[in-house]
Amino acid sequence: MCVQLDRYSMMIVSKYFMCLSDFKNMVFVCKKFQEIPEMFHYNPISILFKTQKYFPNVETLHLYNEKDKFLSKYKQYYVHYPIPLHKYFEINKCRRVICPFKTYSMCQDKGFFYKDANIFLDKAFAKHTLKTNEMDCTNYIKFGVSCFESNDLLTAITLSSNLYEIPDKCFYMCANLKEIDLKHIRMFGEFCFCGCDSLSAITLGTNIIKSDKTAFEDVTSIQNVTAPGVTSVDLYITVSSSKAFTNIKHKTVITKFDKNVLPDLLSDEIHRDAFRNKGGLSDINLATTVTVIEDCAFNACDIKRLDLSNVISFGSQYDMNFLTAITLNKNIQISNLYDYIGLKKIDVIDTRKINGIAACWMKEMLDEKSLEVDKFYYTQKDGIVFKGKFPPNCKNITAIFACSTFAEYKHEEIVIPEGVQSIDINAFENNDKLRKLVFPASIIFHDEMVDYDNFKFSHSNIEELCIRPQPNLIITDCPKLTSVTFIDQNITNRCIFYKCFNVKNIEFLNMPMNFVFRGNIDFTIYDVLKNRYNFEGDVVLYLINPKLIDNNGVLKIPDEVNIIEVSAIESPNLIEVWLGKKINMINTCAFYRCSNLECAKNMKKSVDIRCNAFYKVGKTFTIEYVD
Repeated sequence: MCVQLDRYSMMIVSKYFMCLSDFKNMVFVCKKFQEIPEMFHYNPISILFKTQKYFPNVETLHLYNEKDKFLSKYKQYYVHYPIPLHKYFEINKCRRVICPFKTYSMCQDKGFFYKDANIFLDKAFAKHTLKTNEMDCTNYIKFGVSCFESNDLLTAITLSSNLYEIPDKCFYMCANLKEIDLKHIRMFGEFCFCGCDSLSAITLGTNIIKSDKTAFEDVTSIQNVTAPGVTSVDLYITVSSSKAFTNIKHKTVITKFDKNVLPDLLSDEIHRDAFRNKGGLSDINLATTVTVIEDCAFNACDIKRLDLSNVISFGSQYDMNFLTAITLNKNIQISNLYDYIGLKKIDVIDTRKINGIAACWMKEMLDEKSLEVDKFYYTQKDGIVFKGKFPPNCKNITAIFACSTFAEYKHEEIVIPEGVQSIDINAFENNDKLRKLVFPASIIFHDEMVDYDNFKFSHSNIEELCIRPQPNLIITDCPKLTSVTFIDQNITNRCIFYKCFNVKNIEFLNMPMNFVFRGNIDFTIYDVLKNRYNFEGDVVLYLINPKLIDNNGVLKIPDEVNIIEVSAIESPNLIEVWLGKKINMINTCAFYRCSNLECAKNMKKSVDIRCNAFYKVGKTFTIEYVD
């Protein structure tokens, strides 16, 4: 059935058009609609100076977004978007402007009265900017994020019945706010009342549709809750405030702000730092109602037993030196079990598999009850228990955290088990008896002493080394190192050895037949391997052995070298350098501050001499060319 619209009906429809082209199309459809734009006394869409002619009878110009302009000649203006309070008064000086949404912020609207607006911007009164301790916000329909954050002056506030949301951190750390009526609030954001230490009375309504559990996080002072008809709230309530919610179902949590509370108190969750450094817990058992224990909840306390049978989430706890017995379940992921150095008993219910990481010394305890664990870490206690050696019955060690014990137990040979992925690259540096060290192929180096990309292995007495070359690895300051076994062939295009001038033998594990090294190669490696393998790429001299400078101060660069990198920095004994036949580049600062260098001989004009290659050398320095 076809329905025809008269002109007035079509005018109503056209109120919902989005752009000018919709009106043009309407006119093209039927000539009787041509007068519809003239019937409007306001513009139903945004218009420009050039397009205002299409609505000739507009009296009130509506501005729908901030891009719309205040065009002249109109009787009044209606602004649909929020406008700052100071700007509202400014534009009303020369025209009549209706603005239903006026925003306020203490910073940008200083000198204006906040009651003249109805929207608070983010951080409107944050950080002690209030001039009064009581506020009447009965005309406000919206608060911004962190609106009153850390405002110690605020003690009381009256909210509008049209305000439906308390946003994230709205009253965060308002330490002196005493009471608040929230019966019209439908949504609570994150931490919106967290840290309100004086909040003693609240009123809640039945129309809450969404609330973040942390809305009243760490609030321990609530004594009176008025909530007619409310049977439950999805909120964390501290045990100190829980009594006020007696007839309202809620999550009860123990926090570090709850005083004189023990772990055996009936609660649902124990939050971060709740019992950090607490004493007097040695004879206390965990309440069976607890299902969540956050990270660091029991850090450095003296609790001896933890029965986690009913716990479904258990965060990492540290310095648990007094803990002797723990009961786990299949739901718990305990990532740092290896840190619990005082454990004497481990039980697991409903499974034989522990989801976590244990210390090697715990394996005997686990085997007694036929328990399995994902992987092991070799810890400081392991170093003491096994005297710096690796237990043969632990096959899945993945990390080593026992650096100091390797110096105490001075073994001459150490073979790190395959599977270990993480270790401080210089964990063995202080073992002056160490002569042979074998790293596994699985290793991923880190260096606890530096925060940049290059990892430097150094040892004053090491003679034999097996290691997997990595792009960021440098073997440095190993004066006695004579033999190196590389786990793979990835040794090109970087400096491998630095101040390791006595390397005489280099081997590779699983070297393919007829292997060719492609890419630039460190001269230290090339000099050892040149008679055994083929090379495609430049030979790079990364460092000059001071012993190659003879008594006359002459350095002869080997003929095989193609590129001289940073190699002879600050060598005062160097007087002359004789370049090899195949040199094609001398890199930046290659002979930096060789203050007595007088001459570079056998230079070809085709050699690429980079900027400052001979920076701060002898005052009479010359280059002798051979062509």
